[in-house]
Amino acid sequence: MSRPTWLQASFLLMGLTLLSRLMGYFRDTMVALRFGASATTDAYLIAFTLPSYLVGIISGAINAVLLPQVARRLAQDDQSGAWRLVMGAVGWVTIATLALVGLLELLAPVVLHLLAPGFRPPELALAVSLARILLFYVFFSSLAYLFGAVLNAHHRFVYAALAPSLMSGAAVAVMLFMAHPPIHLVALALLVGSVLQLLVQLLPLLGQGLRYLAWPRLADPGVRHMVRLSVPTFASNSVGSGNVMIDRIFGSTLATGSIAALAFADRVVQVPFGVFGAAVSTALFPRFAEALESKQPERLVRAFAGGVRLIVLITFPVAALMLFLAPPLIDLLFRHGAFTQQAANLTALCLRAYALALIPYSLNMVMMRVYYSLERTAELALLGVGMLALNAIGDAILVRLMGAPGIALATVLVEGSFSLLLISRLRPRLPGLGLRTLLRAAWPVGLAAVLSGALAAGLGGLLPTASTVQAAVATAAGVLVLAVSFYLFCRLFRVPEARRMGELRALLSNRAP
Repeated sequence: MSRPTWLQASFLLMGLTLLSRLMGYFRDTMVALRFGASATTDAYLIAFTLPSYLVGIISGAINAVLLPQVARRLAQDDQSGAWRLVMGAVGWVTIATLALVGLLELLAPVVLHLLAPGFRPPELALAVSLARILLFYVFFSSLAYLFGAVLNAHHRFVYAALAPSLMSGAAVAVMLFMAHPPIHLVALALLVGSVLQLLVQLLPLLGQGLRYLAWPRLADPGVRHMVRLSVPTFASNSVGSGNVMIDRIFGSTLATGSIAALAFADRVVQVPFGVFGAAVSTALFPRFAEALESKQPERLVRAFAGGVRLIVLITFPVAALMLFLAPPLIDLLFRHGAFTQQAANLTALCLRAYALALIPYSLNMVMMRVYYSLERTAELALLGVGMLALNAIGDAILVRLMGAPGIALATVLVEGSFSLLLISRLRPRLPGLGLRTLLRAAWPVGLAAVLSGALAAGLGGLLPTASTVQAAVATAAGVLVLAVSFYLFCRLFRVPEARRMGELRALLSNRAP
């Protein structure tokens, strides 16, 4: 069976990732329903911040380093060499994560106090007890993402895209079938879900990998090369997760519910980001590595340009939707049960700021995959540390001026600055990549998104949103107006992809770049 083109793989991943991200959103919705924007919710979110941060860094480093190395050996038809790298990576990840989890179990009170300096003693004690359950999630999820990277290197995207939904699904099941579940049981369900996530991605590889199964060779030259590359990659991958951690540190100094508002607004943005930005970058990543291995950088440039056009075409209108329709959207998604109108209003303000970060965040994911393919991990590490410092400065300034929405706005500034730095540093190495490529694709689509979003907001402002049904009607009407007007504006501004929207079969054919 022939493997899919990157565009076919992108659309497949969009559909599968949508299911996973919706399950994550549903998990947060159930937390909002059962616990509201309360001290319990804030403690749960802070407790989950640390393991989530660590998994984000570790899994990102594994994916960035292991996938291109395995893909290159597979391109050389060296199955034995590829699995030797995989087993070495399993050994290192097992040792490192178990040691890290053990250390953090001991230091949890100190670390959580640093993460939430504004917490009162009861909130801090609750956060520590939850973190001690959730820290074991680091071990299971890190291995799960390792095997997911191996599946992606084989262009087998289904299992890796679906597996994360199991973790959220376990927590959702507990909150659905128990009217008043203890928050510790929700944390335990997340841990059980991480074990299921690992098994789902390990089982498809057993049949293929058993013949190469061997004790991990930690001193293998290829494995040591991956370890050297992974050290700076931890810093570069800390940008996204580290920004969330910094945001919650500053959020803990604000009124109760501020962390929940930031987290739930970010969850809404993470759905389209995962569906579009992460899906496209995941589909393109093995092709970047293969293009460089075959000494055909022009293939990489063509694939990159195609990915940028696709991301711009999709993320601009979605960002406009969240920016202009934030109030009815948040009312529809979260204003239920213990989640009050006041909490919904604050979450909507945070969403409007976060919405602007969707575009650079998605583009950064694709550009970072190019850096990983070029093995320029040290450069990414330096840029990543700089962006973390910029985010902390932005949070410190804007939180005083705007409160929680200021923290969200600082994220926009960081991601936008990161985009400009990444593209400017890539241009000397790959002349076909440059700021002009982004601007040429972005300006007409961006103008169409702003105009269509303004029309949708005008209509949404005329409709009531007091009840869930009214919020659903206002959101649906706004989405319909935005979608139709965006398409018409794109045709008016002669956006090339707009003329092909009715030709999905051609877009998904093997003639795709």
